[in-house]
Amino acid sequence: MASDWSLPLSCLIYGSDLIRTGDVADRVRAYSDISQIDEVARLSNFRDHLSRHAYDFVVVMLAHADDNLPACILRYPELKVLAITPARKIHSLDDWMAQGASDVVSAQRRGKCRHALQRIIEECRVKAKLRLASEKLASQNRLQKLLLNSQEQAVLLWQNGTVLDSNCHLDELIGCHALDPQSRSIEWKRWISAPCYAQLHSPGEPVSGKLIISNHRGLQYEATVERITVESGDAQLIRLNTLAIDNTAWSEEALDATTGVLLPEAFLNAMDSWLQSTTKNRYTVAQISINEPDLQNDENAANSTVKELLSYRIAMRLQEEFKKGSLIGRTGSTTMTLLPFHTHKHSRELATRIRECLGTVGELLDDANCIQISTLTLAPNTLNASEVIHRLNRRQQFTDRQKPLASTTSRPTPEDLPVLSVRA
Repeated sequence: MASDWSLPLSCLIYGSDLIRTGDVADRVRAYSDISQIDEVARLSNFRDHLSRHAYDFVVVMLAHADDNLPACILRYPELKVLAITPARKIHSLDDWMAQGASDVVSAQRRGKCRHALQRIIEECRVKAKLRLASEKLASQNRLQKLLLNSQEQAVLLWQNGTVLDSNCHLDELIGCHALDPQSRSIEWKRWISAPCYAQLHSPGEPVSGKLIISNHRGLQYEATVERITVESGDAQLIRLNTLAIDNTAWSEEALDATTGVLLPEAFLNAMDSWLQSTTKNRYTVAQISINEPDLQNDENAANSTVKELLSYRIAMRLQEEFKKGSLIGRTGSTTMTLLPFHTHKHSRELATRIRECLGTVGELLDDANCIQISTLTLAPNTLNASEVIHRLNRRQQFTDRQKPLASTTSRPTPEDLPVLSVRA
């Protein structure tokens, strides 16, 4: 009997030397989806085959009416077992089920034997189909989870006009925190520019490969589009760099020659651009300053050299610690301002991270207290970049007047050092 289910099945037929198993084997061979048919006549071989192979079903042909099924069958409770007995009348079905049989039929009733075999094969087909579907779904879920849990990219899975899934970076980028696919699909269409949306999701041949995606504000992002197959059919996996291209490609004129970070004007322009485009509800900015009395005399050439070296090492360590997703600018002779794009749980966490990465700046400072850190946690639409820097500077000046320099007899741990934080 032909089958439209292509998954191959396997069968083991067991009958003693007194039994002719060839007729049953011929019936099983009539099913095109049964690719493996093994016949054994010895009980030891039967046990060995069961332990070595994962059969879909077993046919056991008994020689005498009072024979029982081999006890080893009970070790495989999921195995489908068809028992064929020479007795014309089948007595208690419960006794057969207790021995591990899925069905039992008399060898004298050929029509019932044929139907019983057909029934157990159909059950195996359904079971195999469900198993394969479950394995495919689990594999796709693992792949999807792996791709969506990317730590550095915004990822979305798109199919037939709907965002099937997305990661937190994508939701943050487009400003959508709803759980339903319809809301995410609407926000994605609003965020991306109309030409890019039409290019990505045209009804014709889907786009794939690397490309530049622009949003409705005109900011451009590097993206990779892949065509993948999920349970519901073909889909597009779109991965975007969360940092806009305009914020990463700086000209030499915008960078400080000593430290390699942004000059004040370039930093303010970049920060204003980010504040206008970000979808975050809150952000934290930090200012790092060196308050060392011995360096206050700007006319001393040695002091100027030390200041430049301090600024260089501070900038270098900040760049190493915050490699991606941040803006760093030199906003004073020994002052750096850091704007991390990824949210920290609280400002103290950011300040502690900065202190730990700076230390005493390669032993250039005798006391870690000389490093002053001020933080502001604000809503993006509260202040522009110049106003943020002005407020940080005022707080730093107020602290310099109110707080004397700490003793240098001992070096406190980063947790012991003061953190100036304001939330607005």
